[in-house]
Amino acid sequence: MSSRFYLDDTSAKILLLPADGMPDARKAAEGKVPVFSLVQDDKGFVRITDVPFAGQFISVPAPDPEDVALVLHTSGSTGRPKRVPIRHRNLAASAANIIAHYGLTDKDVALVAMPLFHVHGLVASTISTLASGGTIVVPAKFNPLSFWKTVREYGVTWYSAVPTIHSLLLSRAGDKRPEGSENLRFIRSCSAALPAEMMSKMEQVFGAPVLEAYGMTEASHQMASNPQPPSARKGGSVGPGTGVQIGIMDAAGICCRRKLAARS
Repeated sequence: MSSRFYLDDTSAKILLLPADGMPDARKAAEGKVPVFSLVQDDKGFVRITDVPFAGQFISVPAPDPEDVALVLHTSGSTGRPKRVPIRHRNLAASAANIIAHYGLTDKDVALVAMPLFHVHGLVASTISTLASGGTIVVPAKFNPLSFWKTVREYGVTWYSAVPTIHSLLLSRAGDKRPEGSENLRFIRSCSAALPAEMMSKMEQVFGAPVLEAYGMTEASHQMASNPQPPSARKGGSVGPGTGVQIGIMDAAGICCRRKLAARS
């Protein structure tokens, strides 16, 4: 899907981009949306350049929990991408559930292996870790050749990824445990079904519990996850609900479990 589609679909009023690159986005914005450049200084602070109203300040109200914090697009497996507006309170609740379920603390270091335009990498790996006071490591792109070197150098304690990434790392490792994996508290898998045999092989080679989770963009990501040891985790299952109730409803909105109980 083209950059122009996303600009039009969100009715974007401004586009913030790195000072160099992103030619497709710049081309899509031509004549429709003003483009300003972002520059990062030596201390990691980001400022906006090329702003005609630089130095002018206006007061704006603090965001309300019901305000939309971000808009992501999702299409599932088929169809045209659809806008998913996510509120501040939804993001806060999802992050809090993830922190509580995995016991994240300010001692944790998460390697962000998923893109930040995807709810998986944005909420699970990034927002939840930062909200817990932890540290994130964000490589420019996923590279299976340097992955474990990064894990070792930064003392990564967990990472979350799709099964395709896990499979690449597993294939490259063979039967030898990668250096740096001894620091991992757990490995999380989400966004696609993880074969039970792959989960078992990962735990054997990487030496860390593998916790499969289930999430949706429309639900601000995580809804269910296998627990950490010593609680039982089951291959081929996404585990119980994490801070939410999950049920299967019929067309009338009645939970199937309640219907079965009524019949028994």
